[in-house]
Amino acid sequence: MPTVNGLQMTTGSFTFALHSHMPYVLSHGRSPHGSDWLCEAAAESYLPLLNVCHRLVADGISPCITLGLTPVLMEQLADPRFQIAFAAFIDERASMASRDSAEFDAAGNTRMAELARWWRDWHLEKLREFTMRWNCDIVAAFGALQEQGRLEIIGGSATHGYSPLFAEDATIAMQVNAGVSAYRRRFGRSPRGYWLPECGYRPRGENSAPGSNGAVRRGIEEFLAARGVEYFFAESGARQGDSASSANLVSSAGALNVPLPARDSGLAPLSPYRAHLVNSAGAPLPSVRAFSRDPATGVQVWSGEVGYPADPWYLDFHRRNSDKGVVPMGLRYWRVSEGDDKQLYEPDRANSRVIAHAQHFASVVASTLAREAPEGDGIVCATYDTELFGHWWFEGAEFLYEAIKAIAALPEIARVTCGEYLDAHPNPGRAVPLPEGSWGAGGGHGVWLNPGTDAIWTRVHAAEATMARLVREYGGAKRTERVLQQAARELLLLTSSDWPFLVTTGGAVDYAWARFNDHCVHFEVLSMLVEQLGSGRELTVSQWKALANCEQRDRIYPWLDLAAYQGG
Repeated sequence: MPTVNGLQMTTGSFTFALHSHMPYVLSHGRSPHGSDWLCEAAAESYLPLLNVCHRLVADGISPCITLGLTPVLMEQLADPRFQIAFAAFIDERASMASRDSAEFDAAGNTRMAELARWWRDWHLEKLREFTMRWNCDIVAAFGALQEQGRLEIIGGSATHGYSPLFAEDATIAMQVNAGVSAYRRRFGRSPRGYWLPECGYRPRGENSAPGSNGAVRRGIEEFLAARGVEYFFAESGARQGDSASSANLVSSAGALNVPLPARDSGLAPLSPYRAHLVNSAGAPLPSVRAFSRDPATGVQVWSGEVGYPADPWYLDFHRRNSDKGVVPMGLRYWRVSEGDDKQLYEPDRANSRVIAHAQHFASVVASTLAREAPEGDGIVCATYDTELFGHWWFEGAEFLYEAIKAIAALPEIARVTCGEYLDAHPNPGRAVPLPEGSWGAGGGHGVWLNPGTDAIWTRVHAAEATMARLVREYGGAKRTERVLQQAARELLLLTSSDWPFLVTTGGAVDYAWARFNDHCVHFEVLSMLVEQLGSGRELTVSQWKALANCEQRDRIYPWLDLAAYQGG
């Protein structure tokens, strides 16, 4: 049997595959969906995850987490503006807790006053960790763990653009190339793995977008192979041959000429407990393999009905102290307890439940491997959004710590990163057909493409066509280079999958539309400036100032060059 780190894999392998992402919010508001959104995720998820990893190392246990950090998240966490915003955010939260404590004491509410002081100390400790322990650099701290071989950091698309619905292959190339370049600049190497935005995949096939003349669109794996990526993640339903149904695409997709996946792929089921070779090109490609989410372990955490976070002793995410009319910013004092009469949170009782749930999770992993991959060469990929652990589920970071400890106590399970799994199983086998789809509801594109988001995709496709024309006509000219580069940044930002997602889910509809429209307007203005310069006319002082303002506000990837768009 194969071995990893000298350990015989008698039952199989396991990894937590965590996907960390935040849209570009710096310089675009503060609360509740501006920079506070990013600061809250850092305080409640990213810093706790760092602590979990180092606690495990201190216990003699390597975390073996496969950690996705999207490029747009890394760029923000490394931005000096984030460091300033984070300190201000923590100071505000700690001050809020102190005010709550004084008010609760005055009202004779001793238990809530104690909780308020607990929150104050919790927030101040996060600021101390950020500044003193991690030197205000969360990304570098995770990078150090990767250098030590404790975890594996994987890459992603530049701004998390939803690749299957783009009209231009060049847009996908820009997202992938810029994303890989951002990773190399942070870690000095290329990523082995890649988190496709929303696990959105499409195979090679005919392009029916306007003006394409039936040209062939490359499969997503072809863009990854070109940049040396060895693996990505796919939705488990798609891996089992259940392609995304066109019934999920209830918008006017036909008017947009977006290719739709077939209702029934007719494919033989594929095990979600293997890494399958994917090559829809029918031509020699560097090996690119697909892992997928394990549904058995996933339901234990994702389900709102039977999942662990629904335990009545855990902190209630939704109810916050609203005495001062600041519901979005208020602190949380209640547990999940049923009914309108919520019970106060008890941190010690909540932590005791974590241990029991972690032990149960380990047993689910062991039984799943024994049942689904009895040959001993399978892997369970427990894939989740990192922000679930600590932010949405406050006790989730502690759960990760206890679950990894519990699985480490089972010698028959090899805890590995996905890269280590591939090293132990180098033979990719035959290429398998992977249907088009995502990890959205129903496995299709409907979360991002529906009647409520049609207008987004109409403008996205128009911007893609404009960018392609501008690069053809003015790319390489020194006179237009600066403006064209900023136009490319705005295109990256307007094509973020977060905007249609937030519109569909209703989480931040107004913010999503405002952000999308702003980037579209900036792109259109910059496009006109490119043509003005390209025709030999000079820009006015006010036009140069407008460009400088765009560069200051949306300064992600200052090194971006048009070779990323052109596929170089």
